[in-house]
Amino acid sequence: MTPPDGSGTLSPVLKGVAQLRGRGALTEVALVIFDPALPYEAWEELGRALGAMARTNRWWLGDWLLAGEDLYGEEASQALESRYEQGERVTGLAYETLTNYAWVCRQVPPERRRPSLSFSAHAEVASLEPDEQERWLSLAEEQGWSSAELRRALRAERARAESEAPEREEASAGGRPRAMDELREAAQAVWAAAQLVEDHYRVPLEPMARLGAVLGE
Repeated sequence: MTPPDGSGTLSPVLKGVAQLRGRGALTEVALVIFDPALPYEAWEELGRALGAMARTNRWWLGDWLLAGEDLYGEEASQALESRYEQGERVTGLAYETLTNYAWVCRQVPPERRRPSLSFSAHAEVASLEPDEQERWLSLAEEQGWSSAELRRALRAERARAESEAPEREEASAGGRPRAMDELREAAQAVWAAAQLVEDHYRVPLEPMARLGAVLGE
C-alpha cells in the first residue's frame, strides 16, 4: 500500500537498523554491538528505529494478516481459523494475539490511525462507529490520554448515557427488556467464537468487545 503522504514512511526504521551493518547484530533474544567506535549519532538513530518498531509492530502484524487475506484468498487459507493458525505457525505468536491485532487493524483503517496514540488506545475505540472513533481518538490526542485514561472516559460516557436514557422498551415476545436480548446475543457470539485449547478457551477480541459494549465496560 502506498503511504498516505506518498513518502517512504519506513525509511527511518530501515536507516536506523542499517547502522548495525558491520557493527553489530540482532538475534531473537539480544542486540549486540561489537564496534567500540560506533558513533553516538548512529547509536541514537538505532534507538529511534527500535522505538518505532516497538510502537508499530502490532499494526504491521495485523495489516500483514489482512494483506494475506486480500492478496492470496484461498491460497492463504481455506477459512478464517486456518489463516490465523497459519499466522501462528509463521510468526510464533498466539492465535488470539494475532486475531486481536487483525481485528483492530480491520476496524481502524490506516487513514484513521493516530501516530501519537498507542495501538491499545485504538483498540479501545475499535468497536465504535467510524465517526465515534474519530471523536474519541481526537479527544485522546488533544488531552494526551493514555489508553487507560481513554478507557475510563469511554466508561464514564457510557454510564452517563445509560443513566440519562429512558427505560428500555419491552420486547414484544416474552416481555423481556431488549437489553437482555442484546446481552444474550453478545454472550452467544462469545461462546460461538470460543475455541477449546487444552484446558482453557481462547476468544477473539471482536466478540469480547461487543459483549463489553453491551455491559457498558
